[in-house]
Amino acid sequence: MSYKKLSTLVTNLLRSSNLGTVSWEETAKKNAYQAAFGTNVLQISSSGEIDYKIAIFDENGVEIESFEDTDIAEYFDEDGPAYKVMGELYDVARRRALGSEQAIDEILAILKDDEIPF
Repeated sequence: MSYKKLSTLVTNLLRSSNLGTVSWEETAKKNAYQAAFGTNVLQISSSGEIDYKIAIFDENGVEIESFEDTDIAEYFDEDGPAYKVMGELYDVARRRALGSEQAIDEILAILKDDEIPF
C-alpha cells in the first residue's frame, strides 16, 4: 500500500466529512470515532496529543490497514502538516458523532429568540 494513496484517502475523507456525507459514530474505545464504508469500517483515533491514527477493519472486525499522521507526513506540504489535516478530520468526526453541530444550532435558535433590544 502506498502512503500516497493513504494521504489521498485522508484528504477525500476530510472533504466528504466537512460536506456531511460521512456518517460518523462513537466507538467503545475512548477518543475514537468510526464510519462504515460498504463492508469496511474506518476508525480515527487520537492519543490525546497531536498524534492521530486511522485503522481500517474488514467485515469480520480484522484490522487490515492502519497508519498514523507521521507515516503520511511527506505528502502534506500544500494542505498543511499531516497532523493538522488528520487533526481536523478527527475534530469533524468527533463533532458529527457527538451531535455538537445540532446542539449548537439549537442553542443559537434559543438565543436568537432572546435577542437583547439594545
